[in-house]
Amino acid sequence: MTISMQIALEDYPLDGVIVAKPWHWGWQESPYYQYGVEFDGDNSKTVDFYFGDTSGILRGPFSVKPPLGVWTHIAFVYDGVVRGYVDGREQLVTGIGDPWDFGDTVINLLLFIPLGFGLAALTQSKGVRPVKVILFILVFGATLSLGVEILQCWLPTREPSFIDVATNSTSSILGAFLYYIGVYQALTRFNRFLV
Repeated sequence: MTISMQIALEDYPLDGVIVAKPWHWGWQESPYYQYGVEFDGDNSKTVDFYFGDTSGILRGPFSVKPPLGVWTHIAFVYDGVVRGYVDGREQLVTGIGDPWDFGDTVINLLLFIPLGFGLAALTQSKGVRPVKVILFILVFGATLSLGVEILQCWLPTREPSFIDVATNSTSSILGAFLYYIGVYQALTRFNRFLV
């Protein structure tokens, strides 16, 4: 998406919308804009770009600082990265968010531990060697997680992420290791004690 305009801004003490396409026509409710450009007159005197994504998150402000009182060309480009230009000079380059959200990463790490633990216990009872079990659990956990992330492409309130695939896969392996370090070792010692 590219929004490009030639504007002459005056030093004005209030915010103002320059161009906008509302997310919901007729009322201002988050995420407010499908896309919008505002002048932040009351604080920083910047031109701010916003956009709402399909998960209902308002992204922005992404700001550039043009000169006031003269005609200026301002452009914002979003192609996975937001770029802002003033008179052809790039003033802004940034991603839209932090993919390493701590809370989300911890949840994903904990999510597949029971799966890995349970699969390790199930396959161990069948006499499968631990190396094969761990490899199987890695492939199974990664495939299941990738399938879930692909399905999220069609859910407007979800954002698919390869980071989730990596953390879920790691979580499934962690569950298998917990089984082998804890339960399997304890059972092996108990069996030796009985013999």
